[in-house]
Amino acid sequence: MNPPEMEWVLMSRCPSVGHAELILAALGKRGLGGEIRGRHLALEAAPVEVWVQRRNAQQADEVLLAMEQQADEASVVCRGCGEENPANFETCWSCGVVLPIHDG
Repeated sequence: MNPPEMEWVLMSRCPSVGHAELILAALGKRGLGGEIRGRHLALEAAPVEVWVQRRNAQQADEVLLAMEQQADEASVVCRGCGEENPANFETCWSCGVVLPIHDG
């Protein structure tokens, strides 16, 4: 049996695999591991889950909170195509142009 800190805990239920991958990438930038579960169920409109080891749960919560705060910020307009993008996007979802840094 694994020690408690090595157990996996549910971090987030996501509406899509892409959303789960964004969370996993943000966790990776902080040196935290994680995994996506339910990837194969995404086609059936079931939520995709992000899991982390219990020892990383507190730091992962902080990452998730920071992502939510960034998502609440004003949109950034793409200079290439004029589409609005969430402030936490680095490139335009529509055309792929690098977005200007959002000053908040």
